[in-house]
Amino acid sequence: MDRISGEMTGQIPPTQEGSDVDSSDQRARPISVQNENLNAIIQKLSVYLKAPPRGLVSTAPAGFDEALQGLGSSDSISRAFQSQGFWSWLAYFLATKDYDQFDGLSQTLSGIPPNILSEIAGHVSRVEVELSLIQRIEHTLWIARRGAQRRGQLRQAGIRDFPPEPSAIPSSLLEPDSRKRPRAQSLDRIDDPTGVTERPISHNMDMVSDILQEDTVDTVHYPTAGQPTEVLQTLNNTSRPMFNIDPRYNYAYPNASNIPSVFESDLGDMIVRNGYNASILVSIPPDPTQCRLVLDVEAPAVVPLAMKLYGAQIVEIEQQRAFRLPSGACMGIMGAAKLTRTKVRLWDELLGELVITGVRHSQEHLNEVMQGIVLSKCLSMEIPGAAGRPARISLTMDEFILVDIINKLWP
Repeated sequence: MDRISGEMTGQIPPTQEGSDVDSSDQRARPISVQNENLNAIIQKLSVYLKAPPRGLVSTAPAGFDEALQGLGSSDSISRAFQSQGFWSWLAYFLATKDYDQFDGLSQTLSGIPPNILSEIAGHVSRVEVELSLIQRIEHTLWIARRGAQRRGQLRQAGIRDFPPEPSAIPSSLLEPDSRKRPRAQSLDRIDDPTGVTERPISHNMDMVSDILQEDTVDTVHYPTAGQPTEVLQTLNNTSRPMFNIDPRYNYAYPNASNIPSVFESDLGDMIVRNGYNASILVSIPPDPTQCRLVLDVEAPAVVPLAMKLYGAQIVEIEQQRAFRLPSGACMGIMGAAKLTRTKVRLWDELLGELVITGVRHSQEHLNEVMQGIVLSKCLSMEIPGAAGRPARISLTMDEFILVDIINKLWP
């Protein structure tokens, strides 16, 4: 058994004086030639760089920020991959999130000496990376609001070979600088925008009604190949629905700094801001079936969210959104379209435990479960036809969880 085979099992073979085998020559051979087991490990880790990423390209990988925070206190295995650069570390990080496979891989890696781990990591770092994964990392490190912070954490850990800033950003991933874009046009405006930093006078909250203005609605059934049929409600009025003030039941526009106390980081990054305030509304009327959480999400997130949550393929043509039909034809969105009827489980990762629990415990969803309804109407998404405008997500919620959300958003 050669030296590397012995190290794979944690056993160093005894020195064989007089052996005709040149051990230094053995160590110089490529790992894949010396030991098939090591090559298998390299292949397993490389898969995470070669495969299309799970989730939305416009969001960071699940657990990415937590992993960055822990770079300074990494274990010896993680440090070995960090030493070989960003892509090597990313492959190991993605492997740790593959809970079905990682336990066995972790046990194998823990039995390999550091110098061999470093060689494995070096081979992984030279893998050709899937283009969509590169785009996801570019968005995570350069386009997302926390991009600069993330790059700083990587540099502090000695990882500097992450992808450079893209010279041309796809419009579907573009997140314009908030200082340059007219955010106020995408929100239901607060009457006095100069007072956005002041605390509301009643229970420290702004109170706004989420009752939509009435518009003529056309119902369109849109079948998507391989997906459940959605119901699109196309609003003939080209203006977005507005909120009417009702101080009795509703709270709106919390300070954006409180978003992380309720929402997962991916969704939190998508929520529209207006100065210091976030476009979020909570409604708790007397009728528990009408309790809702409403929020606006940035325009770049609209296309991937529609596909992930409803199986609806939306394209943007000449600054106008349209549905692409299975035949390849496009159906333009005139005014706005409302997507409803979706599987609640598709929202689990995006909404996070607190919010998705509120949906599942809502009176309307409990009624759906009792009736055996699979596609829920509790989660809807209203999409304007103009490509640069945000979408509005409306969630039917349990009133007690909404109270908890209010306390977190307006502490």
